[in-house]
Amino acid sequence: MVEVDKAKLLEFVERIEAYDETISDANASKKVVFEEAKAEGFSKKGINYVIRQRKKDRDEIEEEKELFKAYAKAANLE
Repeated sequence: MVEVDKAKLLEFVERIEAYDETISDANASKKVVFEEAKAEGFSKKGINYVIRQRKKDRDEIEEEKELFKAYAKAANLE
């Protein structure tokens, strides 16, 4: 049988549980912000798009735009 340091295990578990609670609280706060934005006429999908784009550098954004433009043209969507 494997011997376990119970105190150390409990310490790790409690730290992880504390982070889980923090994440849960942050997600609840984030939901409230999305609800406020929706009430002002903004879409969650649009906001999430902007958030994803802001994490990218300008070159990556331009490269994606060119790729999507080429694909749209090839698919007769333009």
